[in-house]
Amino acid sequence: MKKYLYLLFFGIIFTFISCSSSDDHTETISVASSRATYYDPELGRQEPCFLIKKKPNDSWDGSIIIDNFNYNPGFEYTLKVQPTGFRTEYQGYVCLKVLSKVQKKSDNLPSNLWDK
Repeated sequence: MKKYLYLLFFGIIFTFISCSSSDDHTETISVASSRATYYDPELGRQEPCFLIKKKPNDSWDGSIIIDNFNYNPGFEYTLKVQPTGFRTEYQGYVCLKVLSKVQKKSDNLPSNLWDK
């Protein structure tokens, strides 16, 4: 019986430790007012991607996926996001909240990323 109580106790402790708040892994990013393209070797063609910045003075970088995000060209967004955990040469995100949406043309945008 003690054996089962210990297993139950450690199971409960492990559950509380392993379940962390989503706020622990959130980031704030800017999304540019237009998209760029990147070369997808699996498809053999250029595909659209979001242009993002993690800090205001950073240069624009690409992100192919931002789930739960309704993008409208011509607006620059500030988003609270959570990384998807899927890592390759790009970073994917899940949008938790749109912090701002401003109609403007973003500066210094690249036209394409990761050329063939």
